[in-house]
Amino acid sequence: MTRRAALLVDAEDRWIRRPRDLFGALLSFAGIVFILAFSVYAASTTVAVTTDVREATNDFLAAVFIMPVNILEGLLTFFAPLAVLMELMWTRRWRALASAVLAMVFAGILSNVTVWLLKEYLPDSPITNTIAVAVEGQSIILLVPYMAIIAALCTAAGTRGSLVSVRWTWPLLWIVVILSILQGQQTLPGAISIVLLGSVVGQLVVFLIGTVPERAGGLSLIRLIRRAGVDAAEVVRVGAIDIDNLYAWRVTTSSPIGYLDRFGIAQIQELLTRAFDPIDIVDEDSKSEGIVPEAAVDPVAVFEDYERFSVPRSDTISRNYVIIDSSGVAHHAAVLDGDRHLLSWLSSTWSKIRLRIQYRQSDATIHGTADKVTLMTLAAQHSGIVGPDLVGVSSSDDSVVILTKLLRAPTLAEVEEEDLTDEVIDQLWEVLATAHRKGLAHRNIHAGIVLLDKGELIVTNWHDGTIASSEIARRIDLAQGITMLAALVGTERALASFERVYSREQLLTTAPIMQRSILPRQTVSRMGKDVAKSLREAISARVPSNETPTQIEVRRFSPKTVVSVTIGVFAVYILLGSINFADVWAAMRQANPLFLVAAFGGSVLTYFGAALHLKAYTPERLPLGETTIVQVAASIITLVMPAGIGPAALNLRYLNKKGIPTTLGVATVSLVQIAQLVTTILTLILVALLTGEMGALSLPSGSLIFTIVALLAIVAALLLIKPLRRWLSAKIQPTFDQVWPRVVWLISHPDKILLGIAGSLLQTVGYVAAFGFSLASFGYTLPVMTLAITFLISNTLGSVVPSPGGIGPVEAALTGGLAVAGIPYSIALSTALIYRLLTFWGGVPLGWFALRHLQRKDLA
Repeated sequence: MTRRAALLVDAEDRWIRRPRDLFGALLSFAGIVFILAFSVYAASTTVAVTTDVREATNDFLAAVFIMPVNILEGLLTFFAPLAVLMELMWTRRWRALASAVLAMVFAGILSNVTVWLLKEYLPDSPITNTIAVAVEGQSIILLVPYMAIIAALCTAAGTRGSLVSVRWTWPLLWIVVILSILQGQQTLPGAISIVLLGSVVGQLVVFLIGTVPERAGGLSLIRLIRRAGVDAAEVVRVGAIDIDNLYAWRVTTSSPIGYLDRFGIAQIQELLTRAFDPIDIVDEDSKSEGIVPEAAVDPVAVFEDYERFSVPRSDTISRNYVIIDSSGVAHHAAVLDGDRHLLSWLSSTWSKIRLRIQYRQSDATIHGTADKVTLMTLAAQHSGIVGPDLVGVSSSDDSVVILTKLLRAPTLAEVEEEDLTDEVIDQLWEVLATAHRKGLAHRNIHAGIVLLDKGELIVTNWHDGTIASSEIARRIDLAQGITMLAALVGTERALASFERVYSREQLLTTAPIMQRSILPRQTVSRMGKDVAKSLREAISARVPSNETPTQIEVRRFSPKTVVSVTIGVFAVYILLGSINFADVWAAMRQANPLFLVAAFGGSVLTYFGAALHLKAYTPERLPLGETTIVQVAASIITLVMPAGIGPAALNLRYLNKKGIPTTLGVATVSLVQIAQLVTTILTLILVALLTGEMGALSLPSGSLIFTIVALLAIVAALLLIKPLRRWLSAKIQPTFDQVWPRVVWLISHPDKILLGIAGSLLQTVGYVAAFGFSLASFGYTLPVMTLAITFLISNTLGSVVPSPGGIGPVEAALTGGLAVAGIPYSIALSTALIYRLLTFWGGVPLGWFALRHLQRKDLA
């Protein structure tokens, strides 16, 4: 065997914080919450199980269990902790010993404090009742703190297989838990919760204090590199590390190059031992292997020198090393560590949950992930794609080393833009076309993994890709490539390069998948909002006027989905909490169903009126049916936003989706609201003149006269007092500046004005008709003028209160308005409830389906 003394520059990780400890603590805490919640909301089931257990263990069996439980509790509370702590001291695991002692202390404090809080402050809470047992007719708390202490000790001391004492203490703990439940000393939820509480404390203590890294390092790392087929002379860690923690060692080893049958060597050594004096047989490995500090080497200087190597980085890889072998050939060692692999697995799992496509994939174990990485790298190499060749793979229990040839070339992130000629960037599409013809997809293309070697573009890091890929996975490659080049050389050059190799038709089929969700974070951080905007505009300019690319939804859920679900949950909550179903049902039984149908028809009419109104005041073309669906969808938005604000926000969102800039959209929505107010006032005056009831109008009370006078005084003050007038002007001027160009446009389009007035009148007529038919369903009527004034004033006053959808204030104002108009209070209340049920709550189901339809069409 060749003996080699290799220089190793690495970070000395004496201790690390493992993500799996924090993740385990969170899972244990979630387990406690789930058990207690399930026990509270399924109390009858929990009580039944506990009762069955106690009936199964009658007094005789309980008496029989007394002695075993007492003996096991003695072993568990004294001898087991002592054995664990002594074994930790014997094995010189001082950090684990400190963690175990702290975990015991904190678990004891936390469990006893929990028991005290439940006894003193929450004696009758559902949780207390869940974890309490009845002893001699008295309900007492029986969380057993020592079980939390033992669980915390075993968790902090190490894994079950690391210490013999821990390996025996865990089964002993669960046996005592089961026997104590059978004996009726604690409940099942309480017992499991207290053990999980100890586990939470133990894992948090280990995470905060840290633990010895379970990974290959030093001599073990050099052995793995040699087993993978490289006789390493220099091994230098690169990447994001703390340079103050760098050290240099001289590692001497004679371990074999490549894999060797150690079992056969062991048999030969055994035969030689039997044939000769054992003193003459010396293990060559033990004599020639060792690691000593290299004081003559500056590790920081070596690191900075090797950091110039362009080593492709990946979230799948835990550590990266540059290796120079005995022949001077450079290699890249990608190391997968078991103590860091959880982060990669969680990221992959989250992508699978969030996206409809398999964007990233990572196995639950480092060995499974290493198999996928190796297979994909070999597939790319076999397909003729130029890239770093795979040299070998080796593994231990805690780490896997994947060795490839290292290409000494800069990445595109390090290359100046003038070096990225059209011939160079066109090579990206040629490489992807070759891979796609073989069925391979990369799925993680960014500037940090594409190398430029003497004018040749090389795509590396194929291990995140897939074999026998789907069409959408291949389109993701193209989308990622376009956005990467757009950030490097500009939008126009990137798109022109794509069209030279592919075609404009291919660009139009790729554009719908250019979404932030499928872009690598390196590309997202580099491109910025300006590049994204210019890319969208440039692609839109290439789209024929008669075609509109359909957006491909790659996410299972998105922020807007979460918002819509939240709106739905709040809607149900508000609906169930705000409606007195007994009153509504009593009112429905008295009402005439024909008039109720007519009232609902009036409410539906308002959606068409609102759609006509918005369509009239928008210069751009808006389909009437689509705009009407937007108004229907707005009915559910009003559940969680004050009246008027929700529909305006949804209209603005809709206009933006139709390509109307935000400034013009705000102006249009503002003009619609102002026109609606003006039209409503003019409608009241017109109705009064046509019915001849203008002179019959009278103010019902002095309080209303006082209110009107006060409002007039406020308006006069705002207009006459200079500081107030300036303040009012500052508030109104921005809106006026936005709305005025639309007003000028409307003046030159009288047909639009008439259409807007028709839409506004249709809305007002629909609401007043629905209100009048609701009243008529109980056999009462009012003159048209009185009905209109009563509704408009009452509805306006109720909507002023900033409650979601005006729930509560609107009903109260409508009831009061009808009572003032001479309608009996009981009928007025029933009318208000029926009206709101038909015009507000009745639109909620329709609004939900309309909103989901708009989201699928990417219009909201």
